[in-house]
Amino acid sequence: MAQAAKHRRETVERNIAARVKAERQARGWSLETMSKELEAAGFPAAVSSLHRLEREDPPPRIGVDQALAFCDVFELAFEELTRAQVSPAVADVALDLARYLAAVEVLTSARREVLGAEAAVLERARPRGKDEIEEAVQIWQRRSSVDEDIASEFVEFLTGRAQASPFAVEIGGGSVLPGAGH
Repeated sequence: MAQAAKHRRETVERNIAARVKAERQARGWSLETMSKELEAAGFPAAVSSLHRLEREDPPPRIGVDQALAFCDVFELAFEELTRAQVSPAVADVALDLARYLAAVEVLTSARREVLGAEAAVLERARPRGKDEIEEAVQIWQRRSSVDEDIASEFVEFLTGRAQASPFAVEIGGGSVLPGAGH
């Protein structure tokens, strides 16, 4: 148990040391400048101590007062100071993943909208006669520049003579109508 506690403490201290170095470098501060900033925050720290903090592994013990001084100087919450830093490559993957998930949300929303529109089309078209459906499809064809073969297949689908829309594609189950796959 004592070994596990020591390991956790050293991990947190490594995280703090890495964050302190990253924050100092991001501000373009020298170790001397950081020492002055800490002194102004009420926690004097020698440049040599800060150097050891950034260079030694494991870093020297970091007290609560010193950690809170770093939080004040760098305007960080304690949790931010102690959280492990991620590499730029990992941050890039996380950003790509966030973009991917946002696109999936858009696709899912669009799929729901298309499936709702498909249901409305079927509800309105199926009770109609073939002539009315053909007329509606011709209007749609002129507006969307769908070729004649696909329009004919769609008439077959809407009149119940075909089981699937000529536009149907699988996206997590269910069909998606106009233009998909063609």
